Amino acid sequence: MEHHRSSPSAPSPLTLADGEKHGYAIMKAVENHSDGLTRMGPGTLKRLLEAGLVAESDERPCPALDDQCRRCYRLTPPG
Repeated sequence: MEHHRSSPSAPSPLTLADGEKHGYAIMKAVENHSDGLTRMGPGTLKRLLEAGLVAESDERPCPALDDQCRRCYRLTPPG
């Protein structure tokens, strides 16, 4: 099976449409959404941040299941 790396215009921001997620959850959602054909790396998330499509969130979606090292992200209006 061939895997493709995503680009900032790939479905990455769409995974945040239903709410904030931490970086690993975003990467897994992209992979699951594409039935494993697309894998998102940390560089893609960085490019999304630089492009202004996502922003780091001040809120913690699920503090009970989270640690303070994880960064959570949300969609921005352009995203």
